[in-house]
Amino acid sequence: MTDISRVRNIAVAGTHHAGKTTLIEAILSHCGAIGRKGAVTDGTSTTDYEPECIGHAQSTTVGFLQVEYSMGAHGAHPF
Repeated sequence: MTDISRVRNIAVAGTHHAGKTTLIEAILSHCGAIGRKGAVTDGTSTTDYEPECIGHAQSTTVGFLQVEYSMGAHGAHPF
């Protein structure tokens, strides 16, 4: 069972082409949720899986993700 006091919700907002999807890919990769970072331009990003997103090479919808992160031996929190 998840300790609710350790749950963090993060919203990523920014202007067009600001790097929001790239940031999300980096967080997912760092936390071990994905093995390799995807790219918007390649159509391989985690949140841009719909044909319209891939065709426009940009996010056209809101994405929601869940990831778990272990702080490890040092207890350093990355966010």
